[in-house]
Amino acid sequence: MNFCHMKYDVTIGIPVCNAEKYIRQTLSSALSQSFENIEFLIVDDCGIDSSMSIVREFQETHFRGKDIRILNQSQNMGPGAARNKIIDEAQGRFLYFLDADDLMESNTIALLMEHQCRVDADIVYGSYNKIETYKNGKILKTYQYSYTELIGEGSKAEGEDIVRANLLNMLGGNMEVYKPQFGIT
Repeated sequence: MNFCHMKYDVTIGIPVCNAEKYIRQTLSSALSQSFENIEFLIVDDCGIDSSMSIVREFQETHFRGKDIRILNQSQNMGPGAARNKIIDEAQGRFLYFLDADDLMESNTIALLMEHQCRVDADIVYGSYNKIETYKNGKILKTYQYSYTELIGEGSKAEGEDIVRANLLNMLGGNMEVYKPQFGIT
């Protein structure tokens, strides 16, 4: 990958598999970023629902649709393989992974890139909110994890969040921008 000739400043990479319930909101939040020079790289991980039809609808109708690129897996290979494909194919100098059921604030990339530029960082990450809901959509609990809670001593993150904290240390994690130069296995 030649980092000197990258087409975009940032690639938002989204692995998609059976996410029709969430993908519309996820794409809306990603495409509403105030930062302008973003590639939206979607990996179709061979789900059986209408997720990719929704992605194609955004690609055809959204004013940022020209910046949406879809990659296809030959079979369902899971999110790790999808993220590796994103890393291999990204045209952005920096990479931000977004799960197909996650949302972003409209200034997320702008804030991360502002901090990146200020210190010329290779990795930038921040806090995130975790929202647990009932099946009917009502919010059960909202957690807010700060930087120190995610990677500091006495981390409050549990279960899946520990994996995210480890990824934050190694690769930048779930709320990150990093130079795409290594894979996830």
